[in-house]
Amino acid sequence: MAIFCLKKLDKPALVGDKFIQARKDKKLSLSQAAEISRIPKKYLLALEKNDFKKLPNTKAHCLAY
Repeated sequence: MAIFCLKKLDKPALVGDKFIQARKDKKLSLSQAAEISRIPKKYLLALEKNDFKKLPNTKAHCLAY
């Protein structure tokens, strides 16, 4: 018979939090990250805010899965 123990899990990291942390680790401003990645600043900001509805709908996103 299996014994189950209750374990408190950490809050999962959101994609936006990971983007912000990676950008800060490299000491980049949002404008610098946009220039280097060639991704428009408004889309990087949307990613960091986890606001995926503001990202463009493209066929490539649909084919990823």
